[in-house]
Amino acid sequence: MAIWYKQGYSAEKIADEISHLTLAQVYAALAYYHANRDEIDADIAAESAEAERLETLHKAQKHS
Repeated sequence: MAIWYKQGYSAEKIADEISHLTLAQVYAALAYYHANRDEIDADIAAESAEAERLETLHKAQKHS
């Protein structure tokens, strides 16, 4: 959800995309994100770096 928010999705659009969440729940999650932004952004960056590492490793193994 934080990634979509950082990409410019509105709370309403996020609630539409994740239909099992209410708009109030999305706003609550976004409030949590804003209160913990540094930690969450660091987690997102770490996950992205790991995904890139694994993709590179997979490509290297395919060419071996």
